[in-house]
Amino acid sequence: MGGYLADNIFEPLIVYGNSDFGKFLFNLFGATYGAGMATMFFITGILGFLFSIYMLTNKDIIKLGNI
Repeated sequence: MGGYLADNIFEPLIVYGNSDFGKFLFNLFGATYGAGMATMFFITGILGFLFSIYMLTNKDIIKLGNI
């Protein structure tokens, strides 16, 4: 699934996309081979960071760890 997303969704968005998000990704990663996979790693990192912060601040999760 990751390969499909990188090759068929993110790379064309960067190379051919005229949207603001496509231009942002182009400025961040360029339009070289592998830019789609770099975009996936970037998005995965951001989501992982946000999920970790949420888990650290969720009081119910913290209570489960103190059993």
